[in-house]
Amino acid sequence: MMFTNLMVNNFGPYKDRHEFDLRPETDDVNSRPIILFGGLNGSGKTKLLEAIQLALYGPSILGPRTAVAKYHRLLRRWTYRSELTGETSESATIVLDFDHNFIGRTEHYTVIRSWKLLKTKVSE
Repeated sequence: MMFTNLMVNNFGPYKDRHEFDLRPETDDVNSRPIILFGGLNGSGKTKLLEAIQLALYGPSILGPRTAVAKYHRLLRRWTYRSELTGETSESATIVLDFDHNFIGRTEHYTVIRSWKLLKTKVSE
């Protein structure tokens, strides 16, 4: 599996839409097959990995037989909230594109996970 693109919208520290091209650079001479993320502590590096996990596994990210309420609390925590102003978003989206190669055949997939925060529940 090769991740090609990640888009997060109002997820973790990422307010509004942010897109990350995850395809490694290649040309006829050089190959750079690794993507590196750098930044200060608390800048959102781990949150990008959590976005990929959440996109792929949904409620299973917390383990088998996890209560829906616990999963909804996680989605609420991971929806954008400004530390400075207290501004919060009412919804969030993760879009993950990847290629999967099986027996020489490559298929392209897009996983979209989005949710909206309602007063007493979360609508995914």
